Amino acid sequence: MVKIKLTIEDFEEAYKKLNEKLKAENITIDVKAIGGYAMMIHGIRKDANGNLGMSEDTDSLVRYTDRVLELISEVGNELGILDDWLNNVPLDLVEVAPVMKKLHWKKMSGYSNINMYVAEVDSLILLKTRAIEMAGLIPRKTDKNDLMNLIKFIRIETIDELNKNKSTGYIKDKYPRCYEFLSNLLQIKD
Repeated sequence: MVKIKLTIEDFEEAYKKLNEKLKAENITIDVKAIGGYAMMIHGIRKDANGNLGMSEDTDSLVRYTDRVLELISEVGNELGILDDWLNNVPLDLVEVAPVMKKLHWKKMSGYSNINMYVAEVDSLILLKTRAIEMAGLIPRKTDKNDLMNLIKFIRIETIDELNKNKSTGYIKDKYPRCYEFLSNLLQIKD
């Protein structure tokens, strides 16, 4: 049975194993992580008990060669996790592609053949805002929960604070559907 929900420790094991394989073949890659894995790195995605949450994969904004994709799949098979535990699916999403150049990255360390970059909190807010805005009739529950956790993380409790914050002040004018969602959840300051 394939383990689908991964902890930070699971990801660390997978990245170490991938790094060994890359090193053996003299390949170096970049990972530009967004989504659940990035939120876990920032300590934002948590479960109902307040423990660090899980994710099924690392969404990366990098195209990988066929050989790198094979190595990623090998690691997944060896560890009993998804074979695309590191993927580049978000590169083609309508909510991601137009804003890729606006994203900010935190460089992580720890791997000789993997340059790890994790999206900063302001970039995660932008991506989750766009995901909700462009989701069709029903935005994913995960995106809504993640955005609320991001908003709480930067200590926004009211719609007034949302409008004044440099990381969220644009939402009202540019993303009205997402703004309506947030307005319904945030307390309005008197």
